[in-house]
Amino acid sequence: MANVMDRRQILQGVGVAAAIGTGLAARPANAFQFLPQSDFAVALSKACGGTAEHTRMLAEAATALGVQPGDPAAEKLLGQLKCPICGCPLMSVASALY
Repeated sequence: MANVMDRRQILQGVGVAAAIGTGLAARPANAFQFLPQSDFAVALSKACGGTAEHTRMLAEAATALGVQPGDPAAEKLLGQLKCPICGCPLMSVASALY
């Protein structure tokens, strides 16, 4: 009767085997990834259309507000606008327009 395993020993063996199996099957989590700046910019560009979409939004805002390019007050006002999709300042992307 000395060779019979009790329930505690069986459960310990299963726990050790599960821990080893989990360790061997582990892979990097894909929920959170570090993206280099260039990859991040590409991801944002795909999300909201990037420069073309930002330029369009800035032109619409300027038309709606009735401001003219080159006006310092217009630059200050338009400089506060951000893209509703990615959060980028619209003026930094489309600064060539104004």
